[in-house]
Amino acid sequence: AQVKVEVISDGTTTAYTSEVSGAMTNAEWRDIAWNGLIFCAVSRNGNIATSPDGMTWTARTSPGARTWQHIIWTGKLFVIHNEDSYPNCYTAVSPDGINWTSSAALPSTQWTIEAIAYGKGIFTALGGAYCSYSYNGLDWIQAANHPGGSGNWVAIEYNGDKFVTADDDRSMTSSNGIDWTLHAGALSGGAGGFYSDIRWNGSVFLAIDSGIS
Repeated sequence: AQVKVEVISDGTTTAYTSEVSGAMTNAEWRDIAWNGLIFCAVSRNGNIATSPDGMTWTARTSPGARTWQHIIWTGKLFVIHNEDSYPNCYTAVSPDGINWTSSAALPSTQWTIEAIAYGKGIFTALGGAYCSYSYNGLDWIQAANHPGGSGNWVAIEYNGDKFVTADDDRSMTSSNGIDWTLHAGALSGGAGGFYSDIRWNGSVFLAIDSGIS
C-alpha cells in the first residue's frame, strides 16, 4: 500500500500531491511534527520516518515495535507516546528524529497516555483519570489523579501560560502541568462526541469535536 502526501503551500492551495513509497508504505501513520528542519512521522505499526520536504521520506530505527500514536516537538526534543495501556505504555525522545531513546514501561499508576504536552520545562501526560509529569520525557512521576475522572482527554495544548484540555462539555486547565482545575459545563459538547484536538493561535483556544457519540 502507498501513502498519499499533499503539500499545501499557503493553507488553501495544494502545491502538489504524490503517492510516496519506500519508508511510508505499509503502515498506519498517525501523527507528524516539524522541528524547523525536518518532518518526523510516527505510525501505530511502530514505524518512524523523516523528511526534509514532506515528499522524500527515510525510515528511521524505531525505539520499539509499538503503536506510536502522537509526536510533539518541544524546541529541543521530539517526544512520542504509544496508545497501549499498562504494562505496555511507553514514551521515547529524540533530538533529531533519527536517534531515539525509549522510556521504561510506565507504571500501572499511569495506565495509559492519551495526550501529552510540553511547557514551562515540564511534560504533562493525561490518560483516563490519570496524570503524570516528567522533566525529560522519559522518567515519569505520578501526580494526583486529575479532577476530570475517566474520559476522553485526548488532546492538551499549552499557550505559554497554561495547559488546556477538553472532553465533551468539560475542560480542564493547569498552570504547571501537575495540578488541574475542572471546568464542568464550560463547553457545548458539540455533536455528542469528545474533543479530539485543541490548538492555540495566539489569541484563542480552538477545540474540535469528534462528532462521535
